[in-house]
Amino acid sequence: MNNKSTFFFVLLSIVLFSSFINAQVLFTEDFSETAGNLVGQNGWTGQASGLGVTPIQVVAGNLTYAGYQNGVGVGNKLQFGTSGEDDFRLLGTTVTSGSVYASFLVNVSAVQAGGDYFIHFCDGGSSLYVARTAIRLSTTNVFDFGIEKYSGGGAYLYSTTPFALNTTYLVVIKYQFNTGSATDDIVSLFVNPDLSGAEPAPLLSNSVGNDITTNISSINLRQGSSTAAPTVQIDGLIVSQSWAGILPVELTSFTASVSNNVVNLRWATATELNNTGFQVERSAENSGWTKIGYVSGNGNSNSNKSYSYTDNTISKSGKYNYRLKQIDVNGSYKYYTASEVNFVAPSVFTLNQNYPNPFNPSTIISYSIPNASNVKLLVYNAIGQVVSVLENGSKEAGIYNVSFNASDLPSGLYFYQIEAGQFSQTRKMMLVK
Repeated sequence: MNNKSTFFFVLLSIVLFSSFINAQVLFTEDFSETAGNLVGQNGWTGQASGLGVTPIQVVAGNLTYAGYQNGVGVGNKLQFGTSGEDDFRLLGTTVTSGSVYASFLVNVSAVQAGGDYFIHFCDGGSSLYVARTAIRLSTTNVFDFGIEKYSGGGAYLYSTTPFALNTTYLVVIKYQFNTGSATDDIVSLFVNPDLSGAEPAPLLSNSVGNDITTNISSINLRQGSSTAAPTVQIDGLIVSQSWAGILPVELTSFTASVSNNVVNLRWATATELNNTGFQVERSAENSGWTKIGYVSGNGNSNSNKSYSYTDNTISKSGKYNYRLKQIDVNGSYKYYTASEVNFVAPSVFTLNQNYPNPFNPSTIISYSIPNASNVKLLVYNAIGQVVSVLENGSKEAGIYNVSFNASDLPSGLYFYQIEAGQFSQTRKMMLVK
């Protein structure tokens, strides 16, 4: 590297959340359909066995759960009766390996003895049901969640801790394909899981019964029998092939690099749900986090999105850490942290051309000093009169950006001069109003 260069270049690329990179959200559903029958809207189809009977209803309102954003404040919700037409939606792909997750909010208002299932995976419109999720009466005003692996010879496994009526829960069901035999696939049930990190241990895990022999290609909603089914509402449905897909925002990478005396941040998302934006924060050695900027998000998205931010406010050599505070529409947030960058102050004195130039009425003048110096930065008009003193005092080694506001000056040619130690330099700039 050229010893006379005015900057030190360091590149550090940190890819976070490697387990998230291959995450695939198959679809999200906030039930923005028109109030009334669900069937016929957004790809929802009536199950053949119950076609023509009362379909599941789209009703006004939302369910809410702290930390889970899909469906919150958006669209409507579903109301299940205790009998009627069962509905399903194709996922747009067939899954035969790995895992499939469905996350949703559920609120139970009534439960009957014996219990019945209300949601499951399927291979489309057939009766090969897997991860059948059920609700049964436990005691008065409380109920149990249960899950069955496969309708062909499986058995329900129920929770031992009862849940309350008229309370919204975050539920995640999972079907995990395994290749060892025809009976080793596993279904899991999570209730109010922690979404801030890696996949936690499930509330229930059930491997009893045969594996599905075809594929998973649909999510099915069921209104059970009139003598056993619960009365429920659901909202905020997400079907994904990874735990990461349940998160409001799936960050796939976050990189930091130092170039030309600035730090460049780059990050990307695979999915976004109700993402207001990212607050950019920085921490120097042995100091707390400071907000330095904000980048707006894309709201809701199932496609890759890229973001960037340039930090040109560092003046001192040292190690700096960066993190993103991703903020949802309701104010909840999650942090993503990148590793540190090593910023080195320049090795020579410089006075850079102001930017923008010409300007009106403000411009930025940047300069760098390799060691602690007494710095004087003055602005002169065309006849040599001092019109502004921008700097006049001791400065540590580093890079500095100074704003010059000429709102009270007339258009014309101006000069700015720096004196730092034995270094002196003058440049021109043009004010055009």
